[in-house]
Amino acid sequence: VRSGPTITLLSANLYAPNREPAALVGEIGSVDADVVVLQELTRRWRRELQPVVGGLHEHSVVRDDAFGIGVFSKHPLLASDTTTTWDLPALRVELQPPGGERLAIYVVHTLPPATRHGAQVRREQLERLREQLESERLPFVVLGDLNLTVHDPLWGHLVREPVVDAMDSCGRWWGPTWPNGVVPLPPLRLDHALHSRGLLCVSLSEGVGEGSDHRPVQVVLRR
Repeated sequence: VRSGPTITLLSANLYAPNREPAALVGEIGSVDADVVVLQELTRRWRRELQPVVGGLHEHSVVRDDAFGIGVFSKHPLLASDTTTTWDLPALRVELQPPGGERLAIYVVHTLPPATRHGAQVRREQLERLREQLESERLPFVVLGDLNLTVHDPLWGHLVREPVVDAMDSCGRWWGPTWPNGVVPLPPLRLDHALHSRGLLCVSLSEGVGEGSDHRPVQVVLRR
């Protein structure tokens, strides 16, 4: 049994129109995560979250826009790249947790395939992500709202060597995250945690995500 250090990561799509953020802010604050990654992070949400991520996660990289995303870490971020070549923003950061090796973390929020244009943009975004992961030199984690289900043909293109689905490696088969009761549609898993071969999933769970159309995803990985 592997006995190396673990790292806890929390990913949450905040839902920009959420008018009652207090519950979700409290939920994020209740998780003792080493790294918190957020999607649909608006300036209003940054103000709401300041008491939580401002003090506990002093190292951060943030984009402010309609698809705003951010990384908040207990550990220093050694490098960051705000990627804009996918039409929508993405972040890549590097950190080195105590006792562990340097790690690359990708935060991705693809365009939903609700239109033909959206589907094409999402395809291009996922192809670009796949290319980056194939050339990634560090152990990596990918977190975010990929607007992608495991039944989509693009899933098999993205999640193959060296990319591993944390849910699968944790021995779970189902964990819907959307639409979380906001709209009357069948539940789907659109929020994912992926990692490179060599990392081990210790646990993965979905949160409540009150007020958001997505449930947060918490994953614990061992290096």
